[in-house]
Amino acid sequence: MNVIHMIFDRESKNLDLMEENFYKRINCSDIMGINGYCDDQAIKIIRKRISEFPLKGIHFIGSNNYHYISKLWIDRIKIPFSLVLFDYHSDMQGGLIEGLLSCGNWLKFLLDNNNYLQKVFLIGTSYDSMCHIEEKYSKRCSFFPAYDIGNKKKWKIFVDENIRGSLYVSIDKDVLNSEYAITGWNHGKMNLLELKECLLDVYSKANVLGTDVCGDIQKNENVSELMRMQKIDQVTNMFLIKTISDLSAN
Repeated sequence: MNVIHMIFDRESKNLDLMEENFYKRINCSDIMGINGYCDDQAIKIIRKRISEFPLKGIHFIGSNNYHYISKLWIDRIKIPFSLVLFDYHSDMQGGLIEGLLSCGNWLKFLLDNNNYLQKVFLIGTSYDSMCHIEEKYSKRCSFFPAYDIGNKKKWKIFVDENIRGSLYVSIDKDVLNSEYAITGWNHGKMNLLELKECLLDVYSKANVLGTDVCGDIQKNENVSELMRMQKIDQVTNMFLIKTISDLSAN
């Protein structure tokens, strides 16, 4: 299982519990103007750097501010596929700067421009986020909202009706509650066991082409608080690596 760690912050510690020969680093900390938004020149540079690495595997892409990197991984898929997105937010906002890719609008960009993308399944999304999606995008999506997390009967129906074929999986850790992730955004209610059970069903019923994870902590000037947050990150990330690696091996 290929584990890719994309570094946008030189102080990134999110995989420090792992042996370095177990994962590959893509250092992007030298690229200017990429925090939250990404211009065309930066996109070209990042595309080139990730082109050397396989799509199949687990890609850790840092904080939620870089979730737009998912689009750059996904754009490498050249067969019909669907996206499974674990995210408390829809990532289909309008964006403050028209035409500029961002962490808040990357899914809208994907739906507008990727001809291979068939459907999007948003899991653990807030009711408020779902209500603010434009109709032309929402009709291409199916939702398993945050308020249904833990309802196994509804989840089984959702999986049986939707999960099949080739999929890409993107996980924003803000779908988890704050015991398992601390991000710069508000959080969902999912715990790690519930996320694992969802991933088990997804991987068992579909051909997963690749997986990415974002939602790592951002900087904090309080050293003791930063260490506590880093520990949460490390434990959750190691759990996800173990879970996804085991599922991919089956």
